[in-house]
Amino acid sequence: MIVLILTACGVNAAQRNNRGNALADDGRYDEAVIALQAAQVAAPDRPEPYYNAGRALTQAGRYDEAIAAFEQALKTADEDLAIRIYYNLGNALLEALRCDEAAKAYQEVLLRTPDDEDALHNLQLTALCFTPTPIEQQTEPEEDDADPEATPTDNPGDFDNPTPTPPPPEQAPPDPSATPIDGDTGDGGVPNTPTPMVEGRITLEEAERLLDALQQEQQTLREVLETETEPNPQTSQDW
Repeated sequence: MIVLILTACGVNAAQRNNRGNALADDGRYDEAVIALQAAQVAAPDRPEPYYNAGRALTQAGRYDEAIAAFEQALKTADEDLAIRIYYNLGNALLEALRCDEAAKAYQEVLLRTPDDEDALHNLQLTALCFTPTPIEQQTEPEEDDADPEATPTDNPGDFDNPTPTPPPPEQAPPDPSATPIDGDTGDGGVPNTPTPMVEGRITLEEAERLLDALQQEQQTLREVLETETEPNPQTSQDW
């Protein structure tokens, strides 16, 4: 008796799927995802609920979940639906700044439909996208790491007596009639000029400036993607 009641009251997957599409069309993306997930439970082998959920999740900015939904849809999709899934997967990956993967998804579209101008346009956008790599910051050496008063000996095998650093050459007395350079004290002091960085090293200030620049470029890319990425020309998939 209980089994019969549950079967009779079972969720209609097609109705849930189509209801989710209608909610997504109204911009109610979170509600759409809930309806589409119910359709997935009722029909786990159908690709449409996963594909439509991926579209709604992308619109909601939940890119990682969208990517997972598209990848699940690809497992059972036919060739026609696979084209749309790859296209939307590329969009979600591009929004997530996973640029290499996005390029591969658009290439899958172009392998199947070489004349797809939207996929080609978005593929070209991936060239503007990058993922910054971590910057290794150099730390100050420990006090006992090296003798600051010593320089390497001419003989690499002789470590007994490091050669002392020669004293700086004597400077001529300052000319009192000369005009001081900006940053100079006028009494023979050293001008306040930046010390050049040692090749291969980066200061904390330089690292912060590079990180700021990377964040600014990512924001610029995000704005470009919002205005230039071609949306999927296809509607959601009913059945």
